Amino acid sequence: MQDSMQEVGIFNTPWVLMDQYPAVNSIHFSSPRVTIEWIGPAVVTYIAKELILGYRHKRKITRLVDQFEFVIVPVLNADGYVYTWEHDRMWRKNRQPTSVPFCPGIDPNRNWGYKWNTGGGSPNPCNEGYHGPKAFAALEAKMMSKYIRKRKNVVGYVDFHAYSQLWMSPFGGDCEEIPKDAEDILECAMGAAKALRGVHGTKFSVGRACDVVEQASGGSIDWTYAEGKVKYSYTVELRDTGLHGFLLPASEILPSSEETMASVMYLANFIRKRQKQWGKP
Repeated sequence: MQDSMQEVGIFNTPWVLMDQYPAVNSIHFSSPRVTIEWIGPAVVTYIAKELILGYRHKRKITRLVDQFEFVIVPVLNADGYVYTWEHDRMWRKNRQPTSVPFCPGIDPNRNWGYKWNTGGGSPNPCNEGYHGPKAFAALEAKMMSKYIRKRKNVVGYVDFHAYSQLWMSPFGGDCEEIPKDAEDILECAMGAAKALRGVHGTKFSVGRACDVVEQASGGSIDWTYAEGKVKYSYTVELRDTGLHGFLLPASEILPSSEETMASVMYLANFIRKRQKQWGKP
């Protein structure tokens, strides 16, 4: 069990403090950057459980865990997440102090450094979409970006959010910019959405963030793709499409987790096959 826990990135040492990393390529799943999205931590925890318990018992999982290190961050914005449980269920940002004493918090999903502050965020610290005074002012974005840059061999990155049932690829900050790997990235996303739909029939829309929703600079996947060199970078908006929204009932946790597990298995297998076909990126 200890071996399998280490291979899916569960360590006694906090991940941001690690100085040495395995040489194998890694796939990262994280949630929630925006703290009102409670379904995210439940889903990524389920993914971790399936990878750990399935290792050496399920052939497909064992093959993937042997090839990749899966790094899973169930709660990236920890202080904001705790605040939603103890004070304000609909709180979105972190709890970092700002220039306005009575308006704490930066939206970590508007603070990543690639083409930061080019649209979709707010300069007002009292706004829930406050993009911060500068790029990477939010500690969550700063530490995760440092980790990915230092790690160097991250080949997949999925940032789980809610809601709307979307599987989105870069870019979101510049709607005129097209990834050079757009065809391959979208092929993977479409396959993941198809695999997800095959579990409970849930339909996800697929496309560039700018095309599927709207311009929103400072998002994580723009940076992970352009600066972090993570080719397969995605933002996934989980269930539902608005009936319950952020207040998704507990009965939706298991089916959402099951279908998402199918999609990330497809993602990992897609990357595995591409590496076998073209060599490691």
